[in-house]
Amino acid sequence: MRYDFCFTPLALGWNLETFDVTFTYRLTTPTGRYETGADDNLGLGFWTCELLGFTYYYHVNDRSTYNNHRSNL
Repeated sequence: MRYDFCFTPLALGWNLETFDVTFTYRLTTPTGRYETGADDNLGLGFWTCELLGFTYYYHVNDRSTYNNHRSNL
């Protein structure tokens, strides 16, 4: 388990006809204990900025998941 602090100050999402799209910006700060060469570090010891993207495809018209769709047959 890591003890660095992750913060997501921005997340944008769009719902399209058959897709959902989400983009986020995440900042990770080195708040966990870190010492070079130690084998019991709780943090990674560096700052990180990440741009992340996620998509979800709905293959049925009512935007349900596959399991929900099958149970309604």
